[in-house]
Amino acid sequence: MGDLIMNPTRKKIVVVAFSFLLLSSLGGFLVIKHILDNMIILQESEGWWVGNPEDFGFDVAKLQWVYDWANKRDYMRSVLIVRHGVLVAEWYFNDGARDKAFHIHSSSKSVLSAIFGIAYEMGYIPDLDKKMMDYFPEYEYLNLDPWKYNITIRHLLQMKGGLEFDDSGASWLEYAGSSDWVRYALELPKSHEPGEDWDYSTPQTNLLSVILTKATGMSTKQFADLYLFGPLDITIAQWSQDPQGYYTGGHEMYFTPRDMAKFGLLYLNNGTLNGEEIVSTEWVLESIQNYEYGNRIESIFRYIETSSAGYGYQWWTATFSDHFCYMARGCCGQVIYCIPSLDLVVVTTAKGTVMDNPIVFDQIAYIDLFLVYNIIPTIILNS
Repeated sequence: MGDLIMNPTRKKIVVVAFSFLLLSSLGGFLVIKHILDNMIILQESEGWWVGNPEDFGFDVAKLQWVYDWANKRDYMRSVLIVRHGVLVAEWYFNDGARDKAFHIHSSSKSVLSAIFGIAYEMGYIPDLDKKMMDYFPEYEYLNLDPWKYNITIRHLLQMKGGLEFDDSGASWLEYAGSSDWVRYALELPKSHEPGEDWDYSTPQTNLLSVILTKATGMSTKQFADLYLFGPLDITIAQWSQDPQGYYTGGHEMYFTPRDMAKFGLLYLNNGTLNGEEIVSTEWVLESIQNYEYGNRIESIFRYIETSSAGYGYQWWTATFSDHFCYMARGCCGQVIYCIPSLDLVVVTTAKGTVMDNPIVFDQIAYIDLFLVYNIIPTIILNS
């Protein structure tokens, strides 16, 4: 069959490999025969092993109800469920399709975090506490406020730079319409002293992309193609650039749902896939720490009781139904959920943009409910 991008190597399959008598390949199928004659059959599909959900701990009757819920939502595009490294559910709705890439909105931020972490581990970024303005000497003529010279790379990663921007549709029109996005970001007013509070704003992530380009001598896309997308066999369908030609960091990346799942599985595996470390384990673990707690972050999850809701290096964290989860989250429902205790990745995509009716901001909250009250309960305990 050749080399596969996705080898099922985590919990259940590891156990299976030791307790099964026969492991054979028949055309596009992997057949695993148990000593008690129970059989799991995995089919190869474009670099994934695809299996039946009942073989991976799901209550199929409940899972049918999950499908029905999603199918009734006119905004849903896809739901993918990966357990123990195997794709066990792949559903498309409305205009969604397996090979159709859509804008993943702010889930792009978590992808940028991975790219930045690779650059850091390779030595291109010598110190996360290096000052942001060290990378922008060409803007010294602006005579910026002194506090902006105290913003560090780490502050930007944690959304603690203190650059005030509310990510509303009106703010986006002004920002996107400016002739120099870097200058616009550097001239933003102060929401708080750098490092002293948390204030989510996409221009901070876009500045990280510019810093990466300056540090590596490559565009962010060139660097990502070499060290992240290439090893993952991911092709980014579209990626926007600012007026100066810098690739965006916090938005405007287009991926297929399967490629989103592949990225999520990389992070579920602490940066390793198919035996190859692509992002260092240290960076992954550092990225999913909670560097900010509080009501503002917990309010993001609106309708769900969460504990330990927080924000890492461009990753959201929360505890859902007693399970720690870290997430790439994008407007309207572009989400990659990683739940290590269940060895689970769930990907959702949905219609909508920040410019649409405000109800689109409820969609992602409804999808959180969908995960907590529908998907997680379909998993049979101890499976």
